[in-house]
Amino acid sequence: MKNAEKLIIMMLADLLKASRAHSELNLDLLSAAIFDGHLWGLAREISWLDQDEWKQPEIVTEVIEILDMCRHLKISIRVLPEAERTSFADNQNVFFGFNGNNEPRHFSVVKFIVKKLDRYPEFSEVELNSHTASLDKYERMLGVYRQMPTLSDKEFLSLDEINKVLAA
Repeated sequence: MKNAEKLIIMMLADLLKASRAHSELNLDLLSAAIFDGHLWGLAREISWLDQDEWKQPEIVTEVIEILDMCRHLKISIRVLPEAERTSFADNQNVFFGFNGNNEPRHFSVVKFIVKKLDRYPEFSEVELNSHTASLDKYERMLGVYRQMPTLSDKEFLSLDEINKVLAA
């Protein structure tokens, strides 16, 4: 999408908001997607948009895979027997965001997914800016997580599997 087209859409969205006219579109999401460069997010919310034209970049797929892994870890920790769960702090946070300064693209994508698309509500209260490099850690965790033979066989990870992923 060209800058002139983005500007026209933003101005039309502002006019619709100001007039309080009814719109089927989420104008705040539309504005955020254009302003932050996440047009792929619109295709996830607006079914009639051409999915190929608004294709999801690889970085989005990577962030979603990290969020899915962290969700799986968090749920698995929650269902551990109490005796095994004691090795984790209450409400163990396995997702701690991305560095807004050194991982700005990942930070922007996760912020858009969690805050604008309202996905992964379990991470909505997490400070998404970790203020420390985290991508390398997540990539190491994913490497271990992907190799788990039981991943497709069961819903939850064992204590040993959780510890292996977290120690990566």
